[in-house]
Amino acid sequence: MKKLTTRKKQKGVDKKSIIIATLAVAVGAMAVGYAAFATTLNIGGTATIVGEWDVEITGITFSGTGQAKDGDNTAYTATTATFDCELYAPGDACEYTITVSNNGTVKAALDSIALTPSSTNSEYIEMEVTAQPSANDILAVNGTHTVKIKSTYKDFGNNPAPATNTARTLSSGTLIYKQAAN
Repeated sequence: MKKLTTRKKQKGVDKKSIIIATLAVAVGAMAVGYAAFATTLNIGGTATIVGEWDVEITGITFSGTGQAKDGDNTAYTATTATFDCELYAPGDACEYTITVSNNGTVKAALDSIALTPSSTNSEYIEMEVTAQPSANDILAVNGTHTVKIKSTYKDFGNNPAPATNTARTLSSGTLIYKQAAN
């Protein structure tokens, strides 16, 4: 009987060995198969800002009331606008429309605006900003904003006109644009 038990043990060990060997071969075949069908993919790239910033003053036009005339010094560049108005009699008025254009490819937003006529100089001339964009107004690509500044010779009724030429200036005027958020 002892021989039978040993043979059964040998048969059991042989079956286990065959199963272990078969599993080892299967795992080895799967590893080789994975290596044969595995690929390493590399990803790279570049981000480039290609927008063009081009917000500038593109015009200044004159409109007069009464005998008012546009003077010789009205001009503009991409970043500045100046005007020179001649007023001859009470009620005369000059209004200048300054055009700001976005000729770039990026939307702009008006960050801040400060147009302040001087409080000194002539009591005979009233200077006011009659139209302007508001802070944070969007200036679309190919869009425009306008600022209007009006100077008026005040009528004091029977009071005499000034004995000498008087002037009033725009003491400061700035518009600051920044890139608009999408």
